[in-house]
Amino acid sequence: MRFDDATYQLALAGIRVTQCASVPVPAAGLRPAIAFDLVPLDESLLAIDVVELQPDPLGDASVALMHRRLHLLNSSRAARDACRRLLRDEDAVLGWRRTVWCSVSSFA
Repeated sequence: MRFDDATYQLALAGIRVTQCASVPVPAAGLRPAIAFDLVPLDESLLAIDVVELQPDPLGDASVALMHRRLHLLNSSRAARDACRRLLRDEDAVLGWRRTVWCSVSSFA
């Protein structure tokens, strides 16, 4: 998946994306909080919201798609089609990590 495609998909979920060459340096007094979802932050929260995207390796992505059906030695048509798109480099599985840098008082 190209960066533009990921940006578009995140925009559909209400998430604005800005590509950075490196992770922004947080101001003094900000602490990291790890987020477990991509729910937009409240606009009143003064924070740096960093979501790092990276493609999962092809082997791991295809195993994740086909894993549920391996014990039956039969896979669903949707899983086979998704795996085929991965192998043809038409699609990708992205892993993400989100860190929100904000003041300690914001955690409460």
